[in-house]
Amino acid sequence: VTGLQLAERAVLAGDAAAAAAICTETVTVDRYLDPAWRLLIAAQEQGGDDAGAAQARRRYDDVLKELGVPAGSTNRTTGMTTTAR
Repeated sequence: VTGLQLAERAVLAGDAAAAAAICTETVTVDRYLDPAWRLLIAAQEQGGDDAGAAQARRRYDDVLKELGVPAGSTNRTTGMTTTAR
C-alpha cells in the first residue's frame, strides 16, 4: 500500500487531517507526484485548513513552474492539462 493509497483511504474514512499529513509526507519524498498534491489540497480544504491549502497550492504551483507547466494550465481537480481554443 502506497502513501497515496493510505491518504485516499483516510479521506474516505472522513479523516482529512490524516490524509493531509500522509500527503505532506508523500510530496516531501516525491515532489513531482501530482495526485498527492491534488489530494493534499483537497484534504486540507475538506478539513477546513484554508491556510494550509493555500500554502500547498503555492508549493504545487512552484513545482509545476519548475517543470515548465504554464500557470493556470492544470486543472487541480483532474490534473489534466487544458489548452486554449
